[in-house]
Amino acid sequence: MSDAVFSRFEIDFDSSKSANSPLVFHGGELLTGNLRIQLKHPLTIHAIKLQFKGRACWLSDASKSGEWPI
Repeated sequence: MSDAVFSRFEIDFDSSKSANSPLVFHGGELLTGNLRIQLKHPLTIHAIKLQFKGRACWLSDASKSGEWPI
């Protein structure tokens, strides 16, 4: 359905990480950034709801990861 409404839909997250490293988010973390949309035709939008899905991995050995497990 979104292909019929949007000609452009981009999410640009604010991040202090380098452009070459993947973004990693943690549960409960506040996400900030910009949402850019371009409509194919005039339309009144009252709300936009975003739902993110992903996978999680727990490494009990901190030496295997660049981050210390929380």
